[in-house]
Amino acid sequence: MTAKPQDPALEVTQLRARIAELETTELRQQESIDELRRRTADSETRFRNVFEYSNDTILLLDLDRDEILDVNARGCRILGYTHQELRALPVSSIFPGDMARLQAFALSVFEDGYGWIDEVRCQTRTGQALTAEVSASEVPLGSARTCVLVLLRDITERKAADVQIRASLLEKDVLLREIHHRVKNNLQVVSSLFDLQAARTRNADMQAMLRECRNRVRSMSAIHESLYRAHDLSGIDFRRYVTQLAEELIRSFGATTRVALQIDMDEVVLDVDQAIPCGLIVNELLSNALKYAYPDNGHGRLIIAVSVAEELSLRVADDGVGLPPDLDAAASPSLGLRLVHSLVDQLQGHIDVHRTDGTTFVVTFPVRPTSG
Repeated sequence: MTAKPQDPALEVTQLRARIAELETTELRQQESIDELRRRTADSETRFRNVFEYSNDTILLLDLDRDEILDVNARGCRILGYTHQELRALPVSSIFPGDMARLQAFALSVFEDGYGWIDEVRCQTRTGQALTAEVSASEVPLGSARTCVLVLLRDITERKAADVQIRASLLEKDVLLREIHHRVKNNLQVVSSLFDLQAARTRNADMQAMLRECRNRVRSMSAIHESLYRAHDLSGIDFRRYVTQLAEELIRSFGATTRVALQIDMDEVVLDVDQAIPCGLIVNELLSNALKYAYPDNGHGRLIIAVSVAEELSLRVADDGVGLPPDLDAAASPSLGLRLVHSLVDQLQGHIDVHRTDGTTFVVTFPVRPTSG
């Protein structure tokens, strides 16, 4: 049998429908391509704007070939070149003194993917030297080429300000040391005046009183001497200060051969406002022990112990004859003990007295942190 031939009109209709379907598909594909191009263009514009409007200089470098591949507008302004001029320059012309360092830096960037240099020197078109912080990351360009994206932040003004601040701090440090030195010298003059005045009287009580005043002045003078010689002016090395103070007191009483000194102390740093009253407390308690604990030039041992936990604990002990049983240390008429209690109140601390095997004074007070 012979197949019935298809209606030509139907074939034309089907062909037109197929053409319309293909055109619709092509149109949709074109719209998709246009949308992709638009998004790509928007993305490129966005990232180009980020690149161009950054407040820092951005360079794309090929350090192996000594080429500047790209630079943003900020880099052009800071370095003084146009975009075309910079792309025609070798990297070494921008970093004439740091190329070896930059190449070593690039190797670390390739190994880790990123890197950082605190400071690098770069040169502008006019020859001006700038100081910049540098960070970088690895950027692959194709399958066979890898470059470095460098971010430069100009810190020239910050460096200059830092130099001025350091110079100002050094000047203030020198002035402060000079003040402590002059205060120490003035206190030594006062101490010498007490010695001269004591030499003009034969009254033993008056000599003892003047000697006590001299020792108190020397105690304060030693603080300023320590600050004058200290590396850090914010605090006093209390162990060193107390050792010097105690040895000087024992010498002044002529007791170096009969009274031994034992110092058990943690490393403690006190600010001046606490070190001075604490030093005066040590001065008074040691003076009392040297005057009364060993009558008839007796022998013994003085102990100064300091420990720091939540509070500072200062212990001054002697193995002498002890306080009189009827003496109330808190209400003593002695100027020295009254001064001790006043200084303890100034430190916002408290004092305990133990009368076993001699006399032990324990002073505790909160320690303020020093800036150092």
